[in-house]
Amino acid sequence: MKLRVVGAIAGMFLGSAWATAQGPTSPAAGTPAPAGPAATRAPVLPASYAAPAAYSAPATSSAPVPAFEPASAVDGSGAWISADYLLWRLNGHLPGVVSGALPQSGGDQLADYHSGLRVSLGYQGDGSSGGFELSGFVLENAHKNFNAGDSIDPTANLDRIPLSVQQRLPIDPPGDIDPADRLLSALHGRTSRQLWGAEANCHTRRCCFGPLSFDFLAGARYLNLTENVTVAGDFTYAEPLTDPDEVPGNPENGRTRTMHTFDSVTTRNRYFGGQVGTTVGYTQGAFSLDGTFKLGAGATYQQVRAFGFTTLDPAVIEPSAGAPTFNRPLTVLPGGLFTPGAFSQNRTRLSFLPELSARASYNLTANVSAHVGYSFLYVSNVVRPSDVTNSVLDTRSSHLTAHGLDLGLQFRY
Repeated sequence: MKLRVVGAIAGMFLGSAWATAQGPTSPAAGTPAPAGPAATRAPVLPASYAAPAAYSAPATSSAPVPAFEPASAVDGSGAWISADYLLWRLNGHLPGVVSGALPQSGGDQLADYHSGLRVSLGYQGDGSSGGFELSGFVLENAHKNFNAGDSIDPTANLDRIPLSVQQRLPIDPPGDIDPADRLLSALHGRTSRQLWGAEANCHTRRCCFGPLSFDFLAGARYLNLTENVTVAGDFTYAEPLTDPDEVPGNPENGRTRTMHTFDSVTTRNRYFGGQVGTTVGYTQGAFSLDGTFKLGAGATYQQVRAFGFTTLDPAVIEPSAGAPTFNRPLTVLPGGLFTPGAFSQNRTRLSFLPELSARASYNLTANVSAHVGYSFLYVSNVVRPSDVTNSVLDTRSSHLTAHGLDLGLQFRY
């Protein structure tokens, strides 16, 4: 009996040791998992089960998100250089006594197009810095000739005769002017003009909002305008072959009196001043639009050099109807048709210089772009040949307008 009990206990210990030595096995399909503590059971997971992704806490920052960002994606950074062909139209400046004698279609002879060249270079920093640019342009020294002729009836259009001609050429007084009397005039002239300038500007950090960008600029500018007008005039007062208020054989019958004038005026304006402005741009792919506005103020140093004289041919003069006649020899007088003789003047005036330009560009390669644009330039308080009269330099203000097309290429590296 004792032997049986001892054998049973020994069998139980051996069975327990053997079970502990074996690893856990998965139960057969459809067989319920054996009962027991959870720590000793292997979990049963379906074949399609996927482990969840690891949890990551969202990053937090106390810095505010900026509303504007550097526009390096819009216009890039680095050095650049561009060359433009200019075709600008400048307003004319002929003296009124000359332009009034020209045909209606040619009264403003110098309002014409001028070719020119502009070269610019600069550097654009990265998004955290600005840049600078240097630019200079020159328009061709254009020359132009003009001619004009007129026949004036003094009885009906005495006011069309220039004052200097009325004062110097012996024209019959109103009571002695006959219906057939005529003043014949002929003008031959030549004009020339040249405009050039340079500027230097610093730009602020360019910022953008989507495809739009803008920056501000400040700098200095120089402008030089030189103009010249030379005019030779011939004026002849012709009387009819038979003057009804004279007896036959009177020296006044069939008589002509001739006056010749010469005028030359040269004006030069040198402007130097500061300027501020802004540039706004829009970029879409390889295409971009830019607009620039500048406003400058500074001093214009004005110089005027004028010279003129008048030659009166010999003539027989009758001061009034029935009065005795006398001979007048060849006479040379100072002053011409619109100049007061030898004349020189220098003065300085405050001028304003606004400029507006727009440009469309297309990127041909990563470093080369082509552009076409339009520019408008205005300068106040400049002296021009039209400001010179027979007596003094007019105090009225003249101005210069220049506007036209720009065509060019830009290289960036």
